[in-house]
Amino acid sequence: MYCNPTDRGKIKVKKWLDTPDLKAYEQYVTDWHRFLTDCQEAAGTLDGEKVRILNLYVLRTFYQSEYKTDDFYKEFYTRLSQARETLGI
Repeated sequence: MYCNPTDRGKIKVKKWLDTPDLKAYEQYVTDWHRFLTDCQEAAGTLDGEKVRILNLYVLRTFYQSEYKTDDFYKEFYTRLSQARETLGI
């Protein structure tokens, strides 16, 4: 038998998410995935050792280097810009 709830209200999903500045986060995710896609395409044109160097560069630039400011997005976009310039992608 089906139970018909009577106290249903509309709740927006963003109220349940624990992500401040959701629009900035969504833009960051889009830009990060676009960068990774560009890296993957570039890696397809490189030999084994150069692919390893590319992977190490991305790893060190975005994961192993400490983010020293409180504004993650600002520092991320600075690094992203420098990486694109360095890698030529």
